[in-house]
Amino acid sequence: MTKYPMVAMTYKTEELANTANGVPQPDENPGKSVKYTTDSIVALHSYSILGAHRDTATGKKYIVLRNPWGMPFLNSLRGDPVFVDPNPNTPFSTYYKEMNDALYKNIWKVRLNTGVGETQIDMSKNDGIFALAADKFKWHFNCFGWVWDSATH
Repeated sequence: MTKYPMVAMTYKTEELANTANGVPQPDENPGKSVKYTTDSIVALHSYSILGAHRDTATGKKYIVLRNPWGMPFLNSLRGDPVFVDPNPNTPFSTYYKEMNDALYKNIWKVRLNTGVGETQIDMSKNDGIFALAADKFKWHFNCFGWVWDSATH
């Protein structure tokens, strides 16, 4: 769990993300491309960073995020990211499969900074809180920042 408030920002466009990641022609390398949609990860948007998680079974690292627009409403696209392939059996099917595999859907055990103990967050709930594999986080997010109280340090 983060000690200080943190936020991550996505790129303004898919094209900027792909160029920054060395994938100027996404159709030639869809597994390493970025696709932003209103029901997955959104371009030009900020997400709260809640912490980091390492899956003890696989050793895979995840960044735990919260979409401020993420609480699902009746008949809305909001909630956790959903990676649905709109055109199955194309080269971009790789992207959608890898992004679905990059979401952590188990329990995140968090040691609270208060020293009180530990809590658990169910990452399978559709509540706007989700964990994304660290490598996919790097591709989709342009930068991150935090607030630090200099008066106490």
